[in-house]
Amino acid sequence: MQLMSNANANGVRERLRAAGESYLHDLGPGLSAADPEGTVTPRSRMLCASLGQLGVLAHEALGGRRHSATSREVGVAAAALSLLTKIDDEVIDQRAFHGGMTASRRSVRDRTEAFLAPTLASLGSGLAATDEPRCVYAASVGRRLAELAGSRVRLDHVLAVIAEGWRTQVDAVVTLSSHPGEVSLAEVAGVTRRISGVWLLMIALVGTLPDDAGRTFTSDEEEAIHDWGFHIQRTDALADLQKDVDDGLTSSFAGRILWEREPSRYLPACRARDARTLYDMLARHRVDDACLRGGEPHQNLATRLRGLGEIHPLLAWIHGFLLDRYLTHPLCRRTPEDLTYPSAARPCATTTPIPCPSDARASDARAPDACVPERLPPATSRAATRA
Repeated sequence: MQLMSNANANGVRERLRAAGESYLHDLGPGLSAADPEGTVTPRSRMLCASLGQLGVLAHEALGGRRHSATSREVGVAAAALSLLTKIDDEVIDQRAFHGGMTASRRSVRDRTEAFLAPTLASLGSGLAATDEPRCVYAASVGRRLAELAGSRVRLDHVLAVIAEGWRTQVDAVVTLSSHPGEVSLAEVAGVTRRISGVWLLMIALVGTLPDDAGRTFTSDEEEAIHDWGFHIQRTDALADLQKDVDDGLTSSFAGRILWEREPSRYLPACRARDARTLYDMLARHRVDDACLRGGEPHQNLATRLRGLGEIHPLLAWIHGFLLDRYLTHPLCRRTPEDLTYPSAARPCATTTPIPCPSDARASDARAPDACVPERLPPATSRAATRA
C-alpha cells in the first residue's frame, strides 16, 4: 500500500471537514432539538456528520453525478443517520444506563431493547413513535431516506440493514458491559466486527437509494465492509480504552484480552478507573499488536471493494485515524515503530500532526498522515442492473 503525502492527507481531511460543516448546517436545528442536553459533543457531531461522505462516495461510484442535488441529499441523509445512532449510543453506553458488571445480561438486554425500539420504529415509519425529541428526529431521518429511494426494494434493504444495526447496538451493550469471564473472546470478536461493520455499511448504503445509482452493493462488498469493521472497531477499542472502562464497558476486544493476560490486575484497575495501569498493561502484553493482527488483509479488502471507488481509501483513513488517536493518547506507552504490523495491513507510518476532521481548530487532535493510497481511485463500476 502506498503512503500518502501531507498534501493528500490534508485533502482528505479538508473534504471531510467541509462536508461535515455543510451537513450540520442543514441538520443543526433538528439535531439540537433531538439532543437538547448536548450529549453528543461538537467534535463527535462533526466527525459523524462528515462520514455522510460514505454515502456520497458510494453514490458516485455507482453512477451518481458528483456535486449534483441528489448527491447533496444523499450526504445529508447519510449524515443524519450517522448522527441518530450517536444520540442513542451516548445514552446506552453509559454505566448509569446498563449498570456494568453488576447487572444481569437479561436485564441489560431488556432495558436496551426497550430504549432503542421507539427510534427504530420512528425511522422505519417516518412517524414519531413517541413525542421524545429523538423520535421526532428519527422520523425525519426515515422520511429523508424514503424520499431518496427510487425503489421500494432498495429502501427495504437499507431499512433491514439499519434494523440489524439496532440489534447490534443491543448485543454490543450486553456483551461489552459483561464480566470478561462471562463472554468468550470469540463472542467479543463477533460483536466487535458487527459494531463498526454494520454502522459503516448502513451509512454507505444510503448512496444506493437514488434512481441514478446503477446498482446496490453486492453481498461480497457488504461482507468486505464488515471485514473492515473488524479492523476499525478493534482499533477503536485501543483508542477508547479509557473511555470504555469509565463507562463500564470492560469487555471490549482490547479489554477482554487484557483480562485474559492478567485478570488479577485488570479488573481492579477497571474498578479504580486506573487508566495509567491499563495503558501500561496494553504495552507490556502487546495487546495493541493483537488488535492489529488477524482479519482480512487490507490489500484483499481493496480488491473486493474496487467497484465502490473511494470507499476503501476512506475506510483505511478511518482506521489510521483511530490508530493515531491511540498512539497520541497521553498515557500510551507505544510508538508506531514499536508495533508489529502485518505486511499487507500496515495502516499508518507516521503521526505528523494534522488537525482532526472532527474539529479543524483543535490543536491537540491528530489525524494519520499515511493511511490511504497515494490517490483516491476513481469510481470503477457503472453496472446498469437496478434492484
